[in-house]
Amino acid sequence: MRALSTRERKLVAIGLLMLAIAGIWWALIEPFADGFAERAARREELRLAYVRNSRLINAIPPLRRRAENQSDLKARFLLVAPNATIARDKLRERMRTDFASAGGEVTAVQDVPAQPGYARAWVQGRITLAQLQTLLGKINSASPALIIESLRISADKAIETGHLEPLDVRLETSVPTLSAAQ
Repeated sequence: MRALSTRERKLVAIGLLMLAIAGIWWALIEPFADGFAERAARREELRLAYVRNSRLINAIPPLRRRAENQSDLKARFLLVAPNATIARDKLRERMRTDFASAGGEVTAVQDVPAQPGYARAWVQGRITLAQLQTLLGKINSASPALIIESLRISADKAIETGHLEPLDVRLETSVPTLSAAQ
C-alpha cells in the first residue's frame, strides 16, 4: 500500500471526525433531545387533559341542578313504588279505577309477569264503544302514561242480537317502575 498524501490524510481525518461526531450525536445527543421532545409532548397531553377535566368539573353543578329540576318529572313517566309488589298493586288499582270511571263494568283484574323495572296487568270487563274510547284516552293522558300491550275486543252479543251491545274487552297494559328509594 502506498502512503497517503497530506491532503488525503486530512480528508480521512475529517471523515473520521465527522463519523465520530455523528456517532456521538446518535449515541448521546439525539436521545437526550428526543427525551425533551417526548416530555414536551407529555406535558401538552397533560395540559389538554387538565383543561378537559376542568370543563367536566365545571359542568357538574349545572348538570346537578338540571337533574334535580327533572326529578319531579319521574312521576309523569314512571310508576313510583317502594317495591315491585306495590307497583303491581298500584297498576291493577289504576286500571280498575280507569275502567270503572269510563263507565265500564270490571269483571277481572290480574297482574302479568313482567321484566324487572316494569309492572304489567290486564283488566277485563264490559264496556260500550264510546266508553272504550274514553278509557283509552284516559290511559294515554294520565300520569304515568301506560303502555297498551294488547287490546282484545269481543262483540259476540252484538252479532247474535243485531243490536249494539256492550263489548267484552280485555286490556293489557304495562308501565315502567321506579323504586321509591331511588
